[in-house]
Amino acid sequence: MTTSSWISLSANFSDEREKLLRAVWADKYPHLWDTKNNRPSSAAFKDKNGLSVDRAGQRTDAEAVEYAKNHLHGFIVAATVEMCRKANVSPKYLPSKTNPYHSELHGSETTKPFSPMQALTLARNVIILYCPEENSMQISINPST
Repeated sequence: MTTSSWISLSANFSDEREKLLRAVWADKYPHLWDTKNNRPSSAAFKDKNGLSVDRAGQRTDAEAVEYAKNHLHGFIVAATVEMCRKANVSPKYLPSKTNPYHSELHGSETTKPFSPMQALTLARNVIILYCPEENSMQISINPST
């Protein structure tokens, strides 16, 4: 899939089922992965400048993951808009010149950093969409089951 200037997504995230993809580069940053539970750690959801994600938009999971793999590294995990809102996390659509799907997750409408509980909630509930081949660990696809 190529980046196209005609891609236009709604800024209000009206589809609660839309997935917001995040890369977790566990090989380079081991503290981002909880090896005991084979899930991202809460550290993977902490960034004082806003948490970068790619929104799926109208793409299938496979299309969104393939696009993400072209510019990101490591595991690809996803939170739904509904999951974010239940954790009081605020999605912001912030496309860049090179990525029309780029968005950020903020701790609230007025602050970028997440609270520790918001980061932990997302870490426990994200869906693992892609596991890099170089990582031999077994993963749990369905969280909290």
